[in-house]
Amino acid sequence: EAAGFKLYPQEISFNGLLILDRDGVTNKALGDVRVRQAINYAIDRKAMLEAAANGLGTVTTQVLGPSSPAYDATLDGRYPYDPVKARQLLAAAGYPNGFRLTMPAIAGTGNLPLATLTAAFLEDAGIKVVYDQQADLASYVSALTQGKFGIGWMQLQTSPSVAFVVADRIATGGPFNPFGTNRPQVTAWLDRIYAGTAEESNEAAKALNAYIVEQAWFDPWYRNQTFFAADANTVVTQQDTNTYPYLWNIRPKP
Repeated sequence: EAAGFKLYPQEISFNGLLILDRDGVTNKALGDVRVRQAINYAIDRKAMLEAAANGLGTVTTQVLGPSSPAYDATLDGRYPYDPVKARQLLAAAGYPNGFRLTMPAIAGTGNLPLATLTAAFLEDAGIKVVYDQQADLASYVSALTQGKFGIGWMQLQTSPSVAFVVADRIATGGPFNPFGTNRPQVTAWLDRIYAGTAEESNEAAKALNAYIVEQAWFDPWYRNQTFFAADANTVVTQQDTNTYPYLWNIRPKP
């Protein structure tokens, strides 16, 4: 900025935990909504944002971003940092002394601070995290999408397309729904999202988003901010789906 460049910030992805095993297949505790909610209360999202992204971004509890018709800003306050509440929920779910949770980690990558903080926050709430080191990112993603772990860290796009997010991480058969979680009400909403009018689709998307936040299917922490820069002689049209502009969205200033 001091050199005369204009910054174009964007928040098109989120960081957080994907709680994939919502039926308690790999770990019985994860099948209880109170445990999943406890995990959400246990993580200090603001601390995560500061530590891992230098504060550049916005805390959130949603896997859908502001550009999506399903987004509801009020939901971002659903799980304030509250380790006491987390421990109370664990006790109510039958885990007064906590439980052990195995998660994957990637050796030798930049997510080490996140992994360390995640374990510290969860342990403070009574959940003992044990990491299973994966050889590389490809192995890590494969382990999650194949259902080898019930929970794990991931950064995913907050696409404005509800259909994309649904197909990617909510619908049965999606890569980030490896356990095939299915609920009758979710199926009904998906039918309306795909086959309803625009108004019906948007209403169903909002209802679905509120449901997965309340049921704690995920534990998003923040939308991380990326940006690109252009000088005063360049005009750029931003997109909300791409980190950098397409070539046809860059032109000389008239």
